[in-house]
Amino acid sequence: MTPAQDGGESPWGAPEWVTVGLIAVSLAVALVLLIVTAGPRTMRGAAVAAPAPPLPAQPTQASLIPPQVPNWQAAVSTRRNAALDVPPTWRVEGPGWVFGYGIPELDVRIAFGGGARYSNALCPGDQSAEHSAIAGIAGSPITDLTAAATDSARLWAFGMFGDDTTPLPVIALSDPVPSTVNSRPAVRVTATVNRTSCSDGRGGVVHALALPGNRGQPIVFIVGAEQGMPGAATDADLQKMLTSARAAGLTPAQCDQGNVVGTWC
Repeated sequence: MTPAQDGGESPWGAPEWVTVGLIAVSLAVALVLLIVTAGPRTMRGAAVAAPAPPLPAQPTQASLIPPQVPNWQAAVSTRRNAALDVPPTWRVEGPGWVFGYGIPELDVRIAFGGGARYSNALCPGDQSAEHSAIAGIAGSPITDLTAAATDSARLWAFGMFGDDTTPLPVIALSDPVPSTVNSRPAVRVTATVNRTSCSDGRGGVVHALALPGNRGQPIVFIVGAEQGMPGAATDADLQKMLTSARAAGLTPAQCDQGNVVGTWC
């Protein structure tokens, strides 16, 4: 949906705090989303380079902190002082990387940072696709963890598996799953779609994990992937990634001290 190009400032004129859209939209649209006609969708997105906070010279964001999962790599959000681990086959992006989607049907833009991408199972014949799975760290203005996770899972499923020419896809949302992740209370919600626009009939899954952040604004970890084809990022790996969600322990010089929605800075 509504891709942007790499390089320069974010075309949205704001940092990636708009992960879950607008609170007013979230509740008003919830009933409408359940009856929207399904259409074949494809995974689209936008990666833009945003100004990075002051940091020592780093070849990759993965070098900021070690991973918790052996032989994996850490993706770190300097904007939110948060991290999650990803498999070694994923590409971890740098501190200034921002990824997002525009969802014209809802007039909503969503984005995250501190992310990684997986590109080993692209849609056949789709020359514009750069990845079949993504992960990142965002924030929500919705203070309730369950509502923040639900809204995030819904919107990221629309963004990842939608485009600008067909109706929003029909998605199925799981019941919220409360848990404790690295000693913090958390709620996970999963969104699934039965089919994307790939000719091989693959589906898609998005997990959104919300944890309490500063000022009552949740931090939301997003992982999602197309499913059902050889080489796909497995759902087991996606869920394992969420178990590593944690504070990154950055120093004040490394951590963005700005007015960020959903942060541990």
